[in-house]
Formats: sequence, C-alpha cells, structure tokens
Amino acid sequence: MSSQIFPSVAAAAEHFGIAREKAASRLRNGWTPEQAFGVEPQPRRRREYKSYQEIDGRILPRGSFGDYKLYLITNLVNAKEYVGITLGPLEKRWGEHLSMGPKCVDTKLKRAIRKYGVDKFRVKLLRSDARTYLELMEQEKTEIGRRQTYERGYNSTRGGELVFNARRFRVGDKIFPTLASAAEFYGIDEALIRARLDAMGWSPEEAVGLQARPPNKYAPRGELVVQGLKFPSHKAAAAHFGVEFKKYSLRVTRSAWTTEQALELVPPPPGAEKCRGIAVCVAGRQFPSIASAAKHFGICYSVAAARLRQGWSPDLAFGVEEADLLSGF
Repeated sequence: MSSQIFPSVAAAAEHFGIAREKAASRLRNGWTPEQAFGVEPQPRRRREYKSYQEIDGRILPRGSFGDYKLYLITNLVNAKEYVGITLGPLEKRWGEHLSMGPKCVDTKLKRAIRKYGVDKFRVKLLRSDARTYLELMEQEKTEIGRRQTYERGYNSTRGGELVFNARRFRVGDKIFPTLASAAEFYGIDEALIRARLDAMGWSPEEAVGLQARPPNKYAPRGELVVQGLKFPSHKAAAAHFGVEFKKYSLRVTRSAWTTEQALELVPPPPGAEKCRGIAVCVAGRQFPSIASAAKHFGICYSVAAARLRQGWSPDLAFGVEEADLLSGF
C-alpha cells in the first residue's frame, strides 16, 4: 500500500474487499494500514497486562520498567487536557479512547472527540519511570491535580484508582479486573476455573484452591468393614476386591445395591444382571448383550429389557416360550 494513496478509508476498503467498519476499527486499535486492509498479516495479539501482583492488599497489573506510561491528551482547539495511564502502547490506548461502540462508556473525552474531531487532539507521553502500577497511579493523581484536568479538563476522576469493568472477579477480599487475571495470579488454568464455577458449582475460593473442594455428593465415604476386613475408605475396599470404584459407587448410590453386591462378593439383585452390555442366555444360546439377543429374536430392545426387569425368564422375555399366564407385554 506504500505506493497507493486512497482518498478515504472507505475507498481503500472497497479496493481491498474489506468492510469499512472493520478496517477503521483496526486502524483505531493501532494496526498499520497494510495490516488493517489485509495486505500484511495481522499483529500478534498482545495482552495489555502480562501479569498481576498484590500490593498493599490490592491486585494490580505488573509490567517491566518502562511499561508504566503516564500520558497526556490535549485538545488543540480549547487547550483542555486529559491525563491517563497505561501499560500498553500509546497507539492502542488512543484507539480505545476513540472506540464509540454501544458497550463503551461515554466519557467527557469521548464526547469532546465526537464534537471536535479526532484530528483536533494530540497524544503525548509525559513519563515512563514508575516501577510499579501503584506508583504510576500516584503519578496520575498528582498530574491530574497539578493540571486541574478533573475540574477543567476531561478526566472523570481525580486519578489514583484502578477502574474495573463488568468482568471483574472477586475471590475472598480480593477483586480482580478479570477472571483471567485471577487465574494467572493463583497459577491455575482459566478454563479449569470456569469449569469448576459453571459446571461443578464451586465457589470462587474453591475454584482457585483457597478452600478445600466440596466432596462428591454421589461417592460413598467413610470407613468400611467387609467380611471382617476394615478399609479406610470405600475406594480402598473397591481396589482390594478388584472392582472399579466408579462402577462400585454407581451400584451403591444409584442402584441401591448392598456393599457385598457392589463388590461382587454375592450375586447382584434379581434382574440386575439382565441389562445392556451383560451377557444373557436365551434358549440355551449365549448372547453378549440384551441388544444382540433382541436383534436375533426380532424383538424390541426396550420391551425385552422391561420384561427382564419385571422378573421374566430370558426365554419368556425374548418370546421363545409362550407367556399365557402373564400379561402386559
């Protein structure tokens, strides 16, 4: 694009076959013209805050020396100013000020930009010598007070505050800007925290490991005595008798089997062995499952399974023998 000059963003967007709004948004976010119009690969996505740290009980962004920037935006028409801070590139921060989407907060600065136009404002780096974000916020507060940009400029606060958005996440007495920042602070994968919160119903403190996780309400717990042997847990008993613990738990909690039945020390409840996936003998022939037997004898699986649950013999359930004295099927 260095050899091509277009009269407007719209003209360039039409030439390169890209939506004007998308190109304009990319330019506001600091993309080069070549990147914005798809001539060059888009820039690598970069998080503005690489990590977080706790200072005086506050969770604050952490960067390297030189990342903490105090900047000034000046209206060239009326000399009104805005003092701001950022850890990211000034171009990106300026693009955020220009964002006018429906979800954006309408500030005094944004209203002024709409009124006077983007070309009537200038962005300038004031300093970048802070060593922590807390020190940077103090610099912001001092500069706002010195320039009186809260009373006579475009600042909406007096500075020295960490502004959170709707995505903030609270863990105990700590408030994080986002769930991702909390995950990074506690060293836990963000997806794992989301799964614990959404799918498992854990509290934020449990999700990040500050409190013991809630016990599985479906798993049997406590000591267990089986055939005179004492086990510290049901899981230990299942392992001793060679039964998968998940299978044992389901048998005890959902199928109401006794401990001995679940551990396969005694026969299962009547009809329990006649379920899908367990071998069944019909007319002297062994089948690996109810489904295979039902297919062989041309009978609906659900009908055969229901008959077996009612105590019918396999030969009756699959229609090999007549069931004159039985009704209902």
